[in-house]
Amino acid sequence: MTTSSLHIVIAGQRDDALSRAIGALPAPLTADKTILLPSSLDANDPVTRQAASILREQGGDAVIVPPPGTRVRLASFLRTPAHDAAWTRIPLTRRDTALQQVTLPAQLAGASSRFTVCDLDRVAARGPFILDLLAYYTHPRDRLRLLASGQRSQSVAEVNLALAPSPAVIAVTHGGASLVAITGDPVAAELLALALAELKVGRDVSYTGPWEDGVVQRATELDLGVHYPGEIELVWEVAPDLDSRTRALREHIVLRLGLPLAT
Repeated sequence: MTTSSLHIVIAGQRDDALSRAIGALPAPLTADKTILLPSSLDANDPVTRQAASILREQGGDAVIVPPPGTRVRLASFLRTPAHDAAWTRIPLTRRDTALQQVTLPAQLAGASSRFTVCDLDRVAARGPFILDLLAYYTHPRDRLRLLASGQRSQSVAEVNLALAPSPAVIAVTHGGASLVAITGDPVAAELLALALAELKVGRDVSYTGPWEDGVVQRATELDLGVHYPGEIELVWEVAPDLDSRTRALREHIVLRLGLPLAT
């Protein structure tokens, strides 16, 4: 059985947790330029800026790319994607998708290395997280179709078929501790983000169980990542002084991902 590793670091300081999480990648990023996508949609997102700094310290170049701004979207809407060099049309080869193609910024479509950064302290209540983020980068005409679709969750998930999976970082503060997780599996990343978002928004308005989320369910059908809990391998790196203080947090994650508690 193939498993996807979800490396979770809990430390006293966010920069320490972030550095350790990125350092846990199986191999360092060697591309000349890594594109970072902030789920806050903000080019000045603090966590994304920290991640970019860490990647640069590893010897690479990192560029934060938020979705196209309003002016760019309006200008692009007046031109067809086929005649706009700023966009690249990517056909989807699967036959079981509602989308036949996806049009993304050429800078993003041509990137050899990408990174998604999700700061739940900023986006827990509204998203996007991981699987729904790429839809915000699509051409304005595609975005209108996505928003108008009666099966929006399915279409949003299908956008991810346009690009190869990339590492995702999820960050959150809870109970005086900083948690940063990293994984190369977008479905596992989305599941963790949903589970952690519950803690930020409160139980009274909590999300549907992570595995029952519409985008997650479609993503598993599309083989975008893990299909069931047994395919997730949790790897913990917890500061010794935070072990007892964060036990409830860790148990929440394990249970919401559908995994058994350690005995």
